[in-house]
Amino acid sequence: MALTVAQKIDEIITFLELAEPAKRQPKDPWHHLRLSDLREVEPLSKLLDPMGNETWVDENVIDLADADGHLDITTLVDIPPDDPIYQQCAFGVTRTQSVKPADVRGHSKRIFPQMVLMTFAGIKLDGTYLAAKFVYGREKGLWVDANSGKHTTTNGIPLAINLQFRRRYFWRVVLGYEGRSSVSFLTDPHGAQEVFRLRDLPAGGTRRAALRNWVESHWRKNRGDAAESLKVRQHLRGATSFVWNGLKVDIAPSLEDQQLNQKLAAEAKLNR
Repeated sequence: MALTVAQKIDEIITFLELAEPAKRQPKDPWHHLRLSDLREVEPLSKLLDPMGNETWVDENVIDLADADGHLDITTLVDIPPDDPIYQQCAFGVTRTQSVKPADVRGHSKRIFPQMVLMTFAGIKLDGTYLAAKFVYGREKGLWVDANSGKHTTTNGIPLAINLQFRRRYFWRVVLGYEGRSSVSFLTDPHGAQEVFRLRDLPAGGTRRAALRNWVESHWRKNRGDAAESLKVRQHLRGATSFVWNGLKVDIAPSLEDQQLNQKLAAEAKLNR
């Protein structure tokens, strides 16, 4: 049965409460999770996607150059019910990041001009987890395992590149506990403005209810008012942060808006 928005938000809050890297690390240090592996996690859900996508992969956006050469995306995914390794896990997390050869020394038999490290983790309900890391390189237009040389059939790398690419154009609201994991929601200036309403809620309110209400109201908004959107952009020029009831909220404008703001600031400085 398909989940509702409320149920999906409850899942995400549960993930935030469970995802704590210090809990019972795997024996091999190479496979340890760090806090950075669980930051700004993007839930892959059509319910929470502003474009309502069934799939996030554009086959024309699969090279690191499409992500401006930098890639660092973490996704929250459903555990396949037939996966024997992770069947005891409640959540699956995948971090995909571009790396230099020195970053994976001793864990990669081959060196490539473009290299990616993928960290997979299955988080159990008691907070413990399974984790594994794999290194890939770009060769002849394909992503291959840096140790076996075999072409990877997973779409995880193109997916991450597509998500990184979308950050050029979408604003994001990042919510999480101070010093712990966080989740990232794609939004726009209207949704960013709406999230400030969290600050007006009484401290006794629950984080689950506040987050659920924001998402539900945000996705029902009409985005057609260009003039109002411009006002919000001018008001929220840079990244903004605040803490409500222990929940840290970060608002990040799109890269496109950030670059425009930098250009306008530079022009204003020259005209002084």
